[in-house]
Amino acid sequence: MQVPPSPGTPGLEAFSQSAQERSWEPLFPDFGDSSPLLSILRVDAQTGGAVIVLKFPADFHFPKHTHLKSETTFLLAGTHYFEDCDAGKIFRIEEQGYFFLPPHHVHQAWVKAGSLLVAVLEGGAQIDWVEPPPVPGTPVVFPE
Repeated sequence: MQVPPSPGTPGLEAFSQSAQERSWEPLFPDFGDSSPLLSILRVDAQTGGAVIVLKFPADFHFPKHTHLKSETTFLLAGTHYFEDCDAGKIFRIEEQGYFFLPPHHVHQAWVKAGSLLVAVLEGGAQIDWVEPPPVPGTPVVFPE
């Protein structure tokens, strides 16, 4: 998903937003009420980098994918598993946890319902799928 750049002087404008002002859109509309919800906080007009919030009304699995540039994620609530496919390791991230992935790093993620995260995507809110993208109705099986 590509998002439009923020208005104003590229990268220099101050900005704040309360939770009540935030707008949400389904990340995967075909999933209906099970889709993670996306709120775009900021897009850097010069680099295309984005800061996003995702909330998860249902368990969700992101199959193997990469991002053009690095991903930095802060888990504000819930539980998030991610597999570092290059290292073959699965990590369980709990509330207030953090992880960083370098550019083009193949990974997949499983996120529990009720989770809320903030992600800084240096290359923008784009997912490059290594495996087919998620399909509605596919059960989410966690690597517990």
